[in-house]
Amino acid sequence: MLKTENAAFEYEPYPVCYIPNVLDESLYQTLTENYPSQDLFEYMPGLGHKYSLSEVNNPSNYADFIAANPEWKKFHAYIKSPDFIENTLAFLKGHHIDLGLKRRRIVSKRKSRHA
Repeated sequence: MLKTENAAFEYEPYPVCYIPNVLDESLYQTLTENYPSQDLFEYMPGLGHKYSLSEVNNPSNYADFIAANPEWKKFHAYIKSPDFIENTLAFLKGHHIDLGLKRRRIVSKRKSRHA
């Protein structure tokens, strides 16, 4: 679902990755057209006057929104999947960024096939 072939990395003073056109244009358009309305977000004055919609902040609205929007539900399932996590770790490792999670498996209990 993510296209990483155009990834560009900067390593100093710390690793940063920029991936132009990481999503297919039609998927990006669909996700932006179906972005949640501001009334679903929770105002967080203690966090820099931000609005948040997440599994932690306003989880009911978050779950309801994901469940009611097929493209967001599909994208959410993809980024929460063990395959996404494992592929992301392998992608980073392939670009000389090792987060040291292979030993700890704090994000996925699956043994990496990319080790």
